[in-house]
Amino acid sequence: MPRLGSWTRTPLPGRRVGPGLPPGMPPGRRQVGEDGGVNVFRRIQAGVHGRITTARRRFPALDHGLRAVLLYNHRFGSRLAAAIAYYGFFAVFALALVAYSVFGAILEGNAEVNAAAADFLRENLPFLDPVKVAESSGAVGVVGLTILVFTGVGWVEAIRSSQRLLYGLDQQPGNLVVRRLVDLGVLLVVFVLLGVSVAAVDTLESLLRWLLGSAGSAGLTTISAVLSVFVNAVLATLLLVAVPRLRPSRVRLRPAVLLVAVGITLLNTIGRHYVVRTERNPAYTVVAGAVGLLLYLYLLNQLVLLGAALVATDTRGQVVDLAAKPVAVDQEEEDSPRPGSASANGPGAPEQGTGRRTGDPPATGER
Repeated sequence: MPRLGSWTRTPLPGRRVGPGLPPGMPPGRRQVGEDGGVNVFRRIQAGVHGRITTARRRFPALDHGLRAVLLYNHRFGSRLAAAIAYYGFFAVFALALVAYSVFGAILEGNAEVNAAAADFLRENLPFLDPVKVAESSGAVGVVGLTILVFTGVGWVEAIRSSQRLLYGLDQQPGNLVVRRLVDLGVLLVVFVLLGVSVAAVDTLESLLRWLLGSAGSAGLTTISAVLSVFVNAVLATLLLVAVPRLRPSRVRLRPAVLLVAVGITLLNTIGRHYVVRTERNPAYTVVAGAVGLLLYLYLLNQLVLLGAALVATDTRGQVVDLAAKPVAVDQEEEDSPRPGSASANGPGAPEQGTGRRTGDPPATGER
């Protein structure tokens, strides 16, 4: 018998009352997507998740790719690529100052080249005076080289530390002085190969057209594209091996090099059309160069980090850390892991308390 002033509520059929209700939900109200006590959205999500898990177990290549993407996201790869692009942006501008200085020195020492360059600048870069370029080349070169040493080494260091983070290795290995000298040498090679890579498509096509004048346009384009992929494969190998100071086995490295090489070739081709298109629109000329350079560096770094994640999550072969400290002979078998084996924090190491690696599909019955 209820007291005076109190009241009771009799549940209607089909409504839930009691501890099964979510906090704050009035009795009798169903969740969005709930049908007869079953959440439709969760059923769809579980079905899609189950199909993806089955496909990953059936196709090892798909599982490998998904684990690489999950590792890339787990380590905030997009944020790392943006940070690397920031360093690369200033390094390229410093390199432009050095190129300006070299160009001025060439103008000052050769009258014929000076006349040809004056005609070129008058048609394409009318705001540059050849006389002033030659006079200011010395001071600009010193400033450009000084800035290039700091920004360029910082760029290479950012690429190296980001890739080693994906492997779960020490991001600043070895002696500081030796590391800076190695980074400086790698920087020079990277700039040369990057310049060759950007100009490879047009240069190779023009060279082949000069050598094989009777060949068709489609054939020349195909051959130059294949050669461009080969040049970019050399650049990709340098970025994935020499910069992080790692030596992965060929079976691990081959898919990543192919991915990065093809990606750089497409990026250079699309970027060339972007530059041609912006040149025709005066509204874009003010910001097109800076925005295009930043976008190019950002996408390039994403390709490199995805390739590194692909190598790091591969279960075949080994990865040897060339920057690791030498281990004593009597402790090598007991204390140190096998070269290329997963470190305690690496992507190949099991997650704490689970026995699974980063990106592995869940076991049967897991969600």
